[in-house]
Amino acid sequence: MKTVLWREVKGELTAPITAIGHFIVPIFYVVFFAAAFGSNISHIAYRNLPFRYTEFFIPGVIAFQTFSLFSWTFSMVRIDRASNIVAIFLTSGVHPTIYFAGKLIASILITTVRCLIVLGISLSLAYVTLPSLANLGIAFTGLLLGSVVWLCLGFICGVFITREDLRDIVFSILTLPITFTSSMYYNIELAPQWVRAIGKFNPLTYTADTIRCGMLGLKVSSSNLLILALSCAVSLSLALRACRRMS
Repeated sequence: MKTVLWREVKGELTAPITAIGHFIVPIFYVVFFAAAFGSNISHIAYRNLPFRYTEFFIPGVIAFQTFSLFSWTFSMVRIDRASNIVAIFLTSGVHPTIYFAGKLIASILITTVRCLIVLGISLSLAYVTLPSLANLGIAFTGLLLGSVVWLCLGFICGVFITREDLRDIVFSILTLPITFTSSMYYNIELAPQWVRAIGKFNPLTYTADTIRCGMLGLKVSSSNLLILALSCAVSLSLALRACRRMS
């Protein structure tokens, strides 16, 4: 486990391209997108209460960090298999579940750091106010569950989809619909009925709403947490089953 975990953390932190993707790109969302949207949309209604748009937007940016694990893990597992890294691990006695666990732990740690950077910059720019420790705990729960869901789904796709062209098609088809049928950037309850219907099956909606309620000090729906927890359990179970294909 230590070898796998060290390899994952080192690979994601030391390579310039991955470091930029992990820590610079999220800052752009805060500095540019929040400033641009906030200057055009001053307030937004959420749970029948008015909030500054930046207060609404930043939790969505944090939720997006969990969703980015889908494409990242999908690509990295595919590369590891194509470059025979997985084969080297397996022949050296590393069980596939250890490989998966190393990716899961490393990705959650790095995603947490990314989100702390987003939160820190947002606080310094007065886009959000610091929630209480209890509310931060709720937001972190949403972050943790969402990270597991999207990493597992990316891992499953990386195991079963081996063609590069098919991977690109999956990215193209899923990324925008998942993003814009969630509550990341707008109040989905005010969207057309068909968008709301799709959003009810989108784990990103429940991730964003849990993080947002925690950061805004609102009560989190028990059904929201239950659905997110069930999504986490199902995706984790399927990812562990996918490990058998790597044996």
